[in-house]
Amino acid sequence: MHVVEVTLQCNNHCVFCAQGRLRSTSEPKPRSSIEAEVDALPIDTSSADTVAFVGGEPTLLDDLGELLARARSRGAAHVLVQTNGRRLANRSYLNSLEGASFDVSLHGTTVDMQDHHTGVVGSFKQTVLGLRRARAAHLPFAITTVVTRSNFRHLGEMVRLAHTLGARAVRFELARPHGSAARNARAVVPNKVMVRSALGQALGLAQTLGLPYVVGTAASADPAHDWFADLGTVEANVRPQNGQAYDDVRHLRVIDAVPTHSAGAVAP
Repeated sequence: MHVVEVTLQCNNHCVFCAQGRLRSTSEPKPRSSIEAEVDALPIDTSSADTVAFVGGEPTLLDDLGELLARARSRGAAHVLVQTNGRRLANRSYLNSLEGASFDVSLHGTTVDMQDHHTGVVGSFKQTVLGLRRARAAHLPFAITTVVTRSNFRHLGEMVRLAHTLGARAVRFELARPHGSAARNARAVVPNKVMVRSALGQALGLAQTLGLPYVVGTAASADPAHDWFADLGTVEANVRPQNGQAYDDVRHLRVIDAVPTHSAGAVAP
């Protein structure tokens, strides 16, 4: 998978956001720079390469569809958008993303739970409506949930909601003390021991429902193409980790596997 970061700006204000203040202090990325990055990708047309567009929130770009088409014209077999899904509720905008797949962040199963995590009133309704419209338009999506102290008891409900909405796969990532989460870690970042039981039950339910899952480095199945994009840039020098300060802005990838549930083969 090739990752193109189009912006650090976002219309959510998630309590766990690893990018933290970078969302509001970073300058918009020039369109010419994004196009040059897409044009320079070493796309292998023989291997069904995926190009993932990440942020921030990529759908803040009105002409994102043109960038997706540019990647396809260069030979990308799949284009993936990592998004909070809110703008997918707009039919005309959704139609402009024809041919895309989506890695959609959803962190609650109710209005209050989701809106608490995103810091935006109405975000749950917009994201769910966006997912319903994506399904109606036959645009496939998977769901990523960041596991926090406020939602870890509801992970089974998240699996059921994802399955009901038509997600092709689910991913669970534990909140880490980066960015916004670092500034309120005790209220946001869960203890792995606390999470283990609820997460194991949720993965067992996903397996029963035939819903592929990813948690850390463990996966229940290898989907037809990569569903989940890089998690994006991390705010630097916020909080030391293992006694060391962060050297610079870097990319936060999949967390260490949490030993919870045996990952058997599940058909996608």
